[in-house]
Amino acid sequence: MDWKFRALEPGDTPGLPVETRILFMRHGDHKGNVLTSEAVAMCRATGKALKDSGIKIDEVLSSPAGRAVETGLETLHGYGAMVYFYTDARLGDMAVNTEGTAALKEVKTRAAARQLPGEEGLAVVMYDSAENFTELTKRRGEEGADCLCGIALKNPGKTFLVPTHGVARMENTIQALRGEDLHQPERLVDRCQIVELILNAGTGELVEENWLEPVSVPAT
Repeated sequence: MDWKFRALEPGDTPGLPVETRILFMRHGDHKGNVLTSEAVAMCRATGKALKDSGIKIDEVLSSPAGRAVETGLETLHGYGAMVYFYTDARLGDMAVNTEGTAALKEVKTRAAARQLPGEEGLAVVMYDSAENFTELTKRRGEEGADCLCGIALKNPGKTFLVPTHGVARMENTIQALRGEDLHQPERLVDRCQIVELILNAGTGELVEENWLEPVSVPAT
């Protein structure tokens, strides 16, 4: 992969940049919350691509869901180094609480009734104001953005790998960071794809957003 990462902007204090880099990553394919062998290979290839790019991963903050934690660990295996690893429920999947679990079940039912297949169908229902899930979707985006801003404010100059979830976490979190009202995403994050977010370490504001192409691994 030919990923190019720019240096973080220096601040007034020598050696202390005024920006923080977030590698916002969607978890890999899984069965029963355990990554498939293909997903493990993709995570390790992603980690190697990060290493080859010259980027330094300082810490990991992950969703507490097993598939996200495993994605982070397998990516670090490919990267060739283990770093401090934390979890935060504000990055969790819909099952992080009973409200989310019930909502997801209903979203799937309504998507099926409207013959809306796959993740695109789930997104249509979750972001459609007529379906009454937008308040929850917006709230999840705001708490995700709050989590990432907190990382930036406390860790100037660092790079964090942040494995989490698509459809109802990454896309709405990015919209919140952009300062946009909740809306149907223009695109959904692919499995194991990274969106590089550079935040101002003094304000938490989004400075730059780059969607990296997912790595590909040979089929087994």
